[in-house]
Amino acid sequence: MPDVFCSGSSQLTSPRLKVTKLLTPSGDENFTLKGSWMLDPASPPPNPVAEGIRFAVYDPFGNVIFQRIVPGGAAVSRTSPGWTLSLDGHVAKYRDPDGIQGDITKVVIASSKRVPGLFTVSIAGKLGDFTVSSAQAPVTVRVVLGNQSRALLGQCASYTFNASGGMRPRCDFSSTGNTFVCR
Repeated sequence: MPDVFCSGSSQLTSPRLKVTKLLTPSGDENFTLKGSWMLDPASPPPNPVAEGIRFAVYDPFGNVIFQRIVPGGAAVSRTSPGWTLSLDGHVAKYRDPDGIQGDITKVVIASSKRVPGLFTVSIAGKLGDFTVSSAQAPVTVRVVLGNQSRALLGQCASYTFNASGGMRPRCDFSSTGNTFVCR
């Protein structure tokens, strides 16, 4: 899978990353990533229904810990995996609750009605290999609204979290080591 490259990346604001079930066998972890950022309002609007979304989580040395590409494609029915767009065009949702197309089960991308260019994203996955070890923290996350051509247009954002014990937003493991949270 190609790296999630980002040209002229914005910084995620209010970033949150959470991975649970780390102590159980690899491949059954749950994952959430949330954040928001500003895109240039003059750039072409993202079209996740057609182009999907991609994201990656990196260790401090720039090595990919895990990455996913959620493909574009409209849902053909209420129960089939795929994207839907709200009637006003401000919210795109991807749903695959049974993980038919992979371990990303839900994505919500919303553009602000009040602030042109402001986007929020929420990504959730379950029963996937989202393993993060203490040697890989703190992490950097990168999100692209669409395919790699959108990344070249700068329709992407990233954030490097601080180490455990540092200023927030930072990454910490739970006392049991079963949960990894960056906020």
